[in-house]
Amino acid sequence: MRLFALILFSNLALRTFVNWPLSSAISTPDSISYRPSLPGPQTFPYEGFVPLPQLSAIDLLGNSLRPWLINAIMQSLRSDYVIMYFNIFFGSLAWTLLILSIAKLFQTKLFKLLASTTIFVFSLTVYVYSWDKFILSEPIVNNFFIIFVSLVLYRSQMTVSFSADALIYTFWAAISISRPVIGLLLTPLLFINERSFNRKLLYKLLLVLTMCLYVFVINKNSSDKWLEFMGTPREGLSFAHLSSSEFAYRDDFISFAERNEAPLCLFSNQNSDLSPWFLARTYKTSCPTGVTWLKEEFGSKFLGFVIEPSNLQTFVFGKSSLAMSGVDFRGFYPYEIYRSIPMNNSITSLLWKNDRALYLFKFIFYILVILSYIFINKTRSSKAMIGILILSFLGSIMQTTIMPLDYQRLGLPGSFIFNLFLPIFVLLFLETRLKSIMLSNK
Repeated sequence: MRLFALILFSNLALRTFVNWPLSSAISTPDSISYRPSLPGPQTFPYEGFVPLPQLSAIDLLGNSLRPWLINAIMQSLRSDYVIMYFNIFFGSLAWTLLILSIAKLFQTKLFKLLASTTIFVFSLTVYVYSWDKFILSEPIVNNFFIIFVSLVLYRSQMTVSFSADALIYTFWAAISISRPVIGLLLTPLLFINERSFNRKLLYKLLLVLTMCLYVFVINKNSSDKWLEFMGTPREGLSFAHLSSSEFAYRDDFISFAERNEAPLCLFSNQNSDLSPWFLARTYKTSCPTGVTWLKEEFGSKFLGFVIEPSNLQTFVFGKSSLAMSGVDFRGFYPYEIYRSIPMNNSITSLLWKNDRALYLFKFIFYILVILSYIFINKTRSSKAMIGILILSFLGSIMQTTIMPLDYQRLGLPGSFIFNLFLPIFVLLFLETRLKSIMLSNK
């Protein structure tokens, strides 16, 4: 308990330091869809026709623009300042739990210290802490994910723990409600320690299937609300981006859409000066048949298209290095005052660097690690780490595949693991090798 408190308060103090000054939270144009207060002076005045309370409405069945959980948390806090302080504390708590859960994977004090220090430093890199000041879903969802990973790793080192299972399910459900693609892809991790089929497992399966159905329902209802309020279902924004001139592989996408009988009115303004966001908002009035096609056919047909081997590199893996490279969203708000620490910037560049050569190296390294753990080191903890690595990576790149580049932030959960687990796996390997060398010398 003393160690937990020491790590938590050390992280909290340094997290406050790197986020200084805390004179204001950063409100964005999206912030009004999470809490009803007007956006701050750094955003454009709200000129929409939808009443502000409806933009940030909370509805358990998804009849709202945003998933209800994040809105409920933000609206339970009194102001943007309180949300910012909550994000800082919640982030410190999440990363402290991860430090302790990964430290338990090591057997010697030296390697426990090295691993803990690595994670502690990583938790204070720019692409992690800089989200604390934003009135967006990212800081909360990212911390949900880190706590979920901590619990899965902790659970992998135990035989039976109802309380751990309940907490894992709770945070998985929170992620699934807020980021359905990533959350649902993480589902297998709920069963990573199950050894036999019994009544307990049956109940667990039913509970998970019920939540998956619930997530599907609220997302469908939310998409309908997007159509009502924003003039497009959620799929419309993706279609408008992929068919716009700013997308490098537009011709390939348009060819796909034409083959699958997408209504021509979806393309009618593709050469206009409208941004994809504003173009998508014209679909409800200018292309009702296109809206029907987007809601009923686009998702399944586009998924089948992108998983074809010839399209995986273009539409999925081609963007994966960007999704794994982190993003400092403060760059979109240059008039905000924030502290720049040269040493921290250098550490961030080192731990998050993903140029072509290094990204390929990391990819090959992880393939070798996976093969090693499959054929040599088959432990429950190794299964958990490999499962977390693969599923979070796939979830993040799939979450960002059909979104504009400035939405690469949706892939942050997987990028945390992709960049952090490399030094952790190296330390695990070194400890194992040193242990075997010492045993052989006895």
